[in-house]
Amino acid sequence: MRRSRIPSAIAFAVLLTLSAARTSVAADVKIEAATVGIGDTWKYGYWTELQLELTSETGFRGRAEVLAPDGEGASVQYVSEEEVNVPPGGALTLRRLVKLGRPVGHLGVRFTTSDATWLARVELPPGLPAQQEVLLQLGGAGGLDRRKLKGFEVRDIVASQLPENWIGLSAFDFLWISAGDEQASQLNKRQLAALRLWLEQGGQLVICLGQQAEALLTPGGPWSPLLPAEYRGSGVRQFGGGIEQFAGAQVRLPPFTAANFEPAVSNARVLASVTAANQQFPVILRAPLGFGVVTLAGLDLEATPFANWEATPTLARLLLEVEGKRLAVEEQTVGSVRHVGFDDLSGQLRSALDSFGDNGELAAAAGKSESAESSEAGAGGSMNVGLISFALVILILVVYAVLLGPGDYYLLARLRKPMGTWVTFPLLVAAICGAIVWLRGELKSNRPLANQVDVVDVCTATGSVRGTLWAQLYAPSTAQWEVQSRPAPALAGGEAGAKMLLSWQGLPGSYLGGMSSSSQAGLLTEPYQLDSEASRLLQLPMRTASTRSLAGRWWARDALAGSARTSPGSPAQPDAWEFAHSKLTDRDGVLRGRLTSPLKVDLRDCVLFYNNWAHLFNSGEIAAGETVLAEDLLRRDLDWRLTRRRIASAADTSYTSTPWDEESRDVSRIMEMLMFHNAAGGERYTRLKHAYQGYLDLTTHLKLGRAVLVGRAPTPATTLTTAGAVLPGQQWCYYRVIFPVAPER
Repeated sequence: MRRSRIPSAIAFAVLLTLSAARTSVAADVKIEAATVGIGDTWKYGYWTELQLELTSETGFRGRAEVLAPDGEGASVQYVSEEEVNVPPGGALTLRRLVKLGRPVGHLGVRFTTSDATWLARVELPPGLPAQQEVLLQLGGAGGLDRRKLKGFEVRDIVASQLPENWIGLSAFDFLWISAGDEQASQLNKRQLAALRLWLEQGGQLVICLGQQAEALLTPGGPWSPLLPAEYRGSGVRQFGGGIEQFAGAQVRLPPFTAANFEPAVSNARVLASVTAANQQFPVILRAPLGFGVVTLAGLDLEATPFANWEATPTLARLLLEVEGKRLAVEEQTVGSVRHVGFDDLSGQLRSALDSFGDNGELAAAAGKSESAESSEAGAGGSMNVGLISFALVILILVVYAVLLGPGDYYLLARLRKPMGTWVTFPLLVAAICGAIVWLRGELKSNRPLANQVDVVDVCTATGSVRGTLWAQLYAPSTAQWEVQSRPAPALAGGEAGAKMLLSWQGLPGSYLGGMSSSSQAGLLTEPYQLDSEASRLLQLPMRTASTRSLAGRWWARDALAGSARTSPGSPAQPDAWEFAHSKLTDRDGVLRGRLTSPLKVDLRDCVLFYNNWAHLFNSGEIAAGETVLAEDLLRRDLDWRLTRRRIASAADTSYTSTPWDEESRDVSRIMEMLMFHNAAGGERYTRLKHAYQGYLDLTTHLKLGRAVLVGRAPTPATTLTTAGAVLPGQQWCYYRVIFPVAPER
């Protein structure tokens, strides 16, 4: 593994040396210490926080920019308008968001003043692959048996290492907090706010309450926005049958101390209960929060008897096992897909978007009409970008060799003018070269293009909104682009202060061009700039007939009109908008009630997913603000829809799933799998991982009493521009609206 890093490290070191050669020594500033990620734990291809401890004897006032490789090995300069001011003889903690794409082992920091610059080198701790699942553990071992968490990387952290920006947590899958010690109580308000936003955006949190139970569960306290329960006391329990059943224990649990609490949200799921004063109290419950999940256990797994109970490791693992997604206890064997150059669904989407054309599968999936395409082509030239097959290249070479060799010889022999080769030879070469240039013009577009996919998720219970953008850029000629993006969702509350991060999109894995590979792509070129605050890329190098992958994430809160909370101290509560417009219930597994679209745009190809069912709309559409009844929808089996089951044999009425085609470029089909991968069987069905952008999978919410409306919009949810102009191309935009479903009593 270390050997694979050498080419990347050497190339990036040369770049820093060349950059330093063009600088002069600036004011005295020194990097005393540097931390990347959370406790020096970080992953390739994710935004992470770089923390620098700066000192200066004479003082420093200027700017600091970070130089790091992107997913293709090109150098990125992370710029910021924020001024760095280190007082004379003083110190300053500087925080910057960066995204690291290759295992180079170090990065550069460029300090700039009005008259000088200085380049410093920062050594990096080893990073983790983009697909590596990571569990952060705050406050003790929590009973976890790491041997039973195959494929998981468990890292112990302390309270001071948690960031105050939720983006710094976005690379991590789980956070486990053991509240038996004082680590949980040491988190400040900014850290708790970041933790709350991380949960709303899709994080998964497990909290084991111990001695801090009463303090954490106090109504109106700093932790109340995170916890879906209210404290009801604690005491010693003699019988733990509910816990034993949940853990599948063969050995009885001795008397233990447990905190009692009551669910504070309607769709909380009780996983285990205990008896106290002839009453059943939940002791383990799980509830969705925004797009994330919180699991709360009123137990201290560090204390006796759990510290010695043989079922505690299994209990701890089950606390992490959210519905719809099981942790790997044993290594799974899946089919190899190395021949396609990726092993993650994000790689298949990237490959599909890398195809540009006026017709075919992509254009049909995008839903463009022939007239619309014709008008676009007529306005600025062809949008077709055909691929030159290997067979065509061989044919051209054969024709070239035949014409220049035997063809030229026999022609001149028949004319009896052998000296004519001085004329025919250059003419043939020029003609063939002209034909190749003409063919290239026919196959390649003469205008810049962008294929774009948007996914907008809306949670009606919290008013939270998040968006994900994928874009594949095509350049007809060599140039430096300025690319900027801005969210423009069709929501009742508009942008509602949405914040966005635009950056490069990497390919996970060690395949050619992957973030874990040692191959380089233009690393020694001048770095391009990434301004995270303005969501734009500057001086982005684009070669002739080349493509580049970009990705963006944006988020907003209270983005629904009329989304005032019923209880300001408990943001997890459903809002007034939901009760006024939508009310879905579950009667014996059957979805009933009404739902209203909170969008300002009509959706087509609509499906309402809930539990194990897909509910189809008769017209396939729902208009902006329209209300529909669940009873009027056609109910179909979810697994049948996702795996495209069909009758295999009419004789014995057997059925079989349609195998997943990892070479397919059907964007709509790929997006369906990105949204509900685990519901379709996960890696066992697709033979592909869904780890790099796994937060998109909402299977867990289908199992936690929530319905998800999915539909396609005619216009994109983000505007992508270069030099102020919107790039033409094919666009897909999906909205997913989450509705709580209450059990019908």
